[in-house]
Amino acid sequence: LVGGMRPHIPLIMAAAFMAVGFGANVLADGMLSFTLATVVWTLGEVLWAPMSATFIADRAPAGRSGSYQGSYFFAWNAAFVVGSPAGLALAHAHGYGALWLSVLGLGCAVTLGFALLPRLTGFAKTPAPPSDHPHTAEELTRETR
Repeated sequence: LVGGMRPHIPLIMAAAFMAVGFGANVLADGMLSFTLATVVWTLGEVLWAPMSATFIADRAPAGRSGSYQGSYFFAWNAAFVVGSPAGLALAHAHGYGALWLSVLGLGCAVTLGFALLPRLTGFAKTPAPPSDHPHTAEELTRETR
């Protein structure tokens, strides 16, 4: 579905789906509207999960993919630990409307950030260094003779 897109486009789409889905909760007033909002942000998460991991792995220096992935998933889980109580504190202090509008605003800022990624130095994939190891069956066969 997203195979032919530039690498940052699925991230923009995912962030936008999540922002709109969570932001739609401010307008939700019943089971159907909350369900629709949940479907929208869930589509964003479904798109986000594999694309973000691939995006990071493609840009990690050779041999560092694991540490880059580990750092990313540490930050992702830290956001769950901090975000949940912070969101509840905001909702209790200012109401759930303020919470959902804040999430919408933050999501729009993240979407814009992904749109601006190609302007950053270092955005392109890290090229793989040349390898002395055979990659095809034919090369492997020649090496073992």
